[in-house]
Amino acid sequence: MTFIDFDPRYRFSLIHQQGNIRTVHGYYDKEIEASVKIKNILDTEDIENLEDVIELYKVDVNDLEEKHNTELENIDMHDVCSESQLIHKLVVDDNFLWKRFEVSKHDTK
Repeated sequence: MTFIDFDPRYRFSLIHQQGNIRTVHGYYDKEIEASVKIKNILDTEDIENLEDVIELYKVDVNDLEEKHNTELENIDMHDVCSESQLIHKLVVDDNFLWKRFEVSKHDTK
């Protein structure tokens, strides 16, 4: 059995956008923990409209803390996501179903 190691340099955070409301969830120590949260959202939340999006970010803790000269918990979570690597994105298609959106190299940092 393979275990996923915890790397203290990184955390994971996600944004769930429903219409014009953006809710940030995090911080998760492992990507799998954030994925469980995403599954929970998919299982329990209704799709509001075609603009609904779920984005998962890989947060480089050391880089952000150095850049902002403070601890991660003191930085606005929306700013953390905007300055982090987008690794997964789910969007709503025309049939009001969730689908994975391919993240391009331009979307990642």
